[in-house]
Amino acid sequence: MIGSRERLLLAALCVLIAAGCAPDDATTTSTTPAGGAEHAAAAPETPSTPQAPAATREPPADQQGPSAAELLAAHAQELERLPALVSGGVIEVSWRDQAGNHFEQGDLDLRYRAPEELSLRLAKLGQTQFQAGCNRTLWWYYEGWSKPTRLVTGTRLRAPGAAIADPRLPITIDEILALLGLRAWGTADAEPEADSEGSGRWMVRIGAARSPLGLPTRLTFDRAQVAGDLGWSLVRIEALDAEGGPLVRSDLESHRRVEMRGAAPGAWPRIATRVRISVPARHGRDASTWLIELDRPSASAERIAPKLFDLEAVTASLRPQVIDDGKAGDRK
Repeated sequence: MIGSRERLLLAALCVLIAAGCAPDDATTTSTTPAGGAEHAAAAPETPSTPQAPAATREPPADQQGPSAAELLAAHAQELERLPALVSGGVIEVSWRDQAGNHFEQGDLDLRYRAPEELSLRLAKLGQTQFQAGCNRTLWWYYEGWSKPTRLVTGTRLRAPGAAIADPRLPITIDEILALLGLRAWGTADAEPEADSEGSGRWMVRIGAARSPLGLPTRLTFDRAQVAGDLGWSLVRIEALDAEGGPLVRSDLESHRRVEMRGAAPGAWPRIATRVRISVPARHGRDASTWLIELDRPSASAERIAPKLFDLEAVTASLRPQVIDDGKAGDRK
């Protein structure tokens, strides 16, 4: 016969065998409230039987990012809907030269007739302090804030891919047109890069030969900046040097639809109405900053006089004391 001691040992052995044969997915319950000391000290559960991994889902299309063609087309389509731009507003110009720092602020008068004609004027008390303009073949640049007053002129013809910087000017008219967002940007050299800061912005690089600036250019796009609109808006333009550093930068802000007579509001073009252009010193040019704010812009051309784009008429109106046409020397 088995004694009481033997029966006790046999019972303990059966308990141990039963515990060792418990199913792998067995769970235990506890009456200890969650977060109690007994719960925290509980032994970890035995790993369950491995299961097949869940099927990987592709991210939504809008999280994969737009193509370069889509981004560039979004801006080009807005320009196609902009036959003209007429606006008042404010313009501020600050620059540094050998004489020190300078600042001018005045009333803005902007007249643009697509695709090539522009008149940009800064006036104070009715007197023209600065005026830049161009037609299809010529550009001009008037400085009336210093004596003698000076009109600089030049041709817009240049070799493909040639940089358009002119040592006579802090910024050229072609640069102004491009940096105001009034130029399409052709095709990209690579697919977009997502902003490393996770802002949802995308950057597109344009080679020098394809950029209106004649320099390698980086464009930054963000979701449409007008409430209720879809698509993408151009929010930054940067001309780059050979090492990828910025030479000129333009930030385009305060986008809005511009009224165009004869068109439904949904067909009005979208533009940036606040533009800040930063130009560091380069190749003999002085550093400068331009802030342009448009007030009540219109996309109708009724108030654009043809003489604004006629160099002879502009010269007769401004009566500069010195004319610099880039040839033998200044003339008066």
